[in-house]
Amino acid sequence: MKTIIERLREPPIYFHLMAALAVLFGFITRFNGLGLSSLSVDEYYLAKSIFNVAAHGIPSWETGGYYTRGLVQQYLTVPLLWANLDMEWAMRFWPVVANALALPALYLICKSVANYRIACVAVILFSLSVWEIEFSRFARMYTPFQAIFLWYAYFMMRAFNDGAVKYLNSAFALSFLACFVYDGGLFLLALNFVILFSPHFRSLYKFP
Repeated sequence: MKTIIERLREPPIYFHLMAALAVLFGFITRFNGLGLSSLSVDEYYLAKSIFNVAAHGIPSWETGGYYTRGLVQQYLTVPLLWANLDMEWAMRFWPVVANALALPALYLICKSVANYRIACVAVILFSLSVWEIEFSRFARMYTPFQAIFLWYAYFMMRAFNDGAVKYLNSAFALSFLACFVYDGGLFLLALNFVILFSPHFRSLYKFP
């Protein structure tokens, strides 16, 4: 028989059901009419660079120089253009996908520091947030960086607390990838040094 404390730690089925419904509704809303509105000024700069990548293989400008912001997003969008998808939809597809990929990390972080109930509530708020919905439909590199940051935070938290090399290596890899997603990735490289304060640090790489 389970104890009362064990039962309290288990989320009622309706918590996960409400979270699942919120996620479904949230991403129907995110994809609804995704490519109907025209590109904003900021989106246009990225679109122009994506066209250059499709034409020349590199994000170079005709007048010289390179547009290096959102490199990963630029190269991922090119195949969608080759598939004859509208530019507006193709550019906004990956930010919405990245927004979805952030959800599991958010859930795991909240479950680790609190419990299943808090994790489900966080997922519901994230899914139904007007800010998250609108920003995920913005064809820039911010939601991809958000997803990377949340997964980085989860892996670094596990490495710091559990002393597992696989989590630390995953965090290092994500911090490197983040530099090609958004300029703020440099801050994740700097955050890697936080592992020096972990009591498990020496055992992670078998330091004497």
